[in-house]
Amino acid sequence: MQNWLKLIHRAAGHSQQQWFWFPYAGGGPAVFNPLKPYIPSSVDVYSAHLPGREGRFNEPPLSDLSLIVNNCTHAISAIANRQIVIFGHSLGALIGYLVAARLESSGITVSRLIVSGRHGPSVAAKTEGISHLPDDEFLRAMAAYGGMSEEILQCPEILEMMLPMLKADFGLSEHYVTKQQHPKVRSEMIVAGAVDDDLVDFSKLERWKNFTTGPFRIVDFRGGHFYLASQAEALVSLMHLHQPR
Repeated sequence: MQNWLKLIHRAAGHSQQQWFWFPYAGGGPAVFNPLKPYIPSSVDVYSAHLPGREGRFNEPPLSDLSLIVNNCTHAISAIANRQIVIFGHSLGALIGYLVAARLESSGITVSRLIVSGRHGPSVAAKTEGISHLPDDEFLRAMAAYGGMSEEILQCPEILEMMLPMLKADFGLSEHYVTKQQHPKVRSEMIVAGAVDDDLVDFSKLERWKNFTTGPFRIVDFRGGHFYLASQAEALVSLMHLHQPR
């Protein structure tokens, strides 16, 4: 089960907190590399590592969101023994929220949930779906979104290998039923977003408040949808439970 998590930072000495990060569609643990220099020394950090990417290219991608949530929840439950912070960006925000709800329902406390770059679960997407498009049209739409290096976009061999995973991930996000019943988490919730994000309506991020009974706030960043690198230090500062308030 632990192949669903990758340790990307080990605490120096005893770890006070465990952070679990969930990447955006098409991403694996490597998308969080820009955040690593800012991780406190007292924290263990794990990234979700889904099939079909990085070291799991030989496994078929999953198109069942509940299966992903179940596996990630079980993997975290097996090692959770300190203060837990969950962070997810875009598709990862949805997965992180659902995992947090599952953990809480099993009796595991989540101290802080940070959802970044995504509408609340009940809000329809701002843009049209692309997962159904023919491969060439899908890749053009991907390039327009950003978030993928030009080197990969110009390499047919890599794109051919990644295409099933990319389409599966986008399908997970696009086919999520916004009108279903959604659990409320008890953890503190911080919503991060960018006013200049073309994929997310910043004015609707407030609706995340309906999905927690804990403290709630919104943080505004700049840098479009993919602000992980440009706002790395600020994002990591949101995660530390002992940061100044």
